[in-house]
Amino acid sequence: MKVRIVCSGTKADFNFEIHQAFIYDQIQSIIKLDNSVKFEYFFIEKGGLSGYFKAWRSLINEQKQNPCDLIHAHGGLPALLSVVQFKEPVVSTFHGSDINKSKVRWFSAIASFLSKKSIYVSHNLVNKAIIRGKAEVIPCGVDLDLFKPLYMHECRKLLGLDSSKKYVLFSSAFDNPVKNFGLLKEALELWPENPPEVIELKGVRREKVPFYMNAANVCVLTSFSEGSPQFIKEAMACNRPVVATNVGDISELFGNSINCRFTTFAPSKLYEILVSLLDTDESNGRSQMQNYELGKIASQVLTIYRD
Repeated sequence: MKVRIVCSGTKADFNFEIHQAFIYDQIQSIIKLDNSVKFEYFFIEKGGLSGYFKAWRSLINEQKQNPCDLIHAHGGLPALLSVVQFKEPVVSTFHGSDINKSKVRWFSAIASFLSKKSIYVSHNLVNKAIIRGKAEVIPCGVDLDLFKPLYMHECRKLLGLDSSKKYVLFSSAFDNPVKNFGLLKEALELWPENPPEVIELKGVRREKVPFYMNAANVCVLTSFSEGSPQFIKEAMACNRPVVATNVGDISELFGNSINCRFTTFAPSKLYEILVSLLDTDESNGRSQMQNYELGKIASQVLTIYRD
């Protein structure tokens, strides 16, 4: 079986393994289960109407020169591009913004209607989708070999962090509006003195992320919306205390895990929770993440491919 992966690759320094890590991990896990599955890759290099039209023409040419058994498109717009080639059957995965953003949701609806199967990474996204037929809920998996508990002192030493300070790891770049760093910033301003230092998870190579998670006292996600956030899964796999707004499938991810807490969008509530979590040692979230192990998720995707 030959599968063509179609996804965005618009970053100037695009590196598939880094910038689309969740897709890369899924592919490697599928290959481990069945090495007869071969993958081809088609990256959409430019956004906008002209960029997608150019990519569509390139995809048609690619089909003629190198036909595949099916396309697996990741994201609403790449999925729409894929389904209108009308030749290779398409499996579409919707990850979050393609459903959460109202302007993109309609494009995703068309893509879902024309796809042979639609994968949503959380039940929350299915509920928001305009067209829900042919839907499967399969979250992205987490690499439990990479994301695991490590000694905090050793991680801080490796990263050059102060062993005596309190650190909060923020889930993304400060300037990403959807991630809502302003909420965390306002909560820290309520500190009477010596607030914890915030680490921005931006430009960090994937293999170093577990060190940052294990070096932090608390991992924080304050997003306005999410699909099925990898940051939460990976922090839980490291047994770190986590505080998050109740978005995406986080309530399902948390389950009954210790020291995984929800905050509202009120800075005072986040402040209260941070104070209570900063002196805790760890969580037991890793046991909850066994259900999201890469191999288990890959097996579900592979079943859809075969069908």
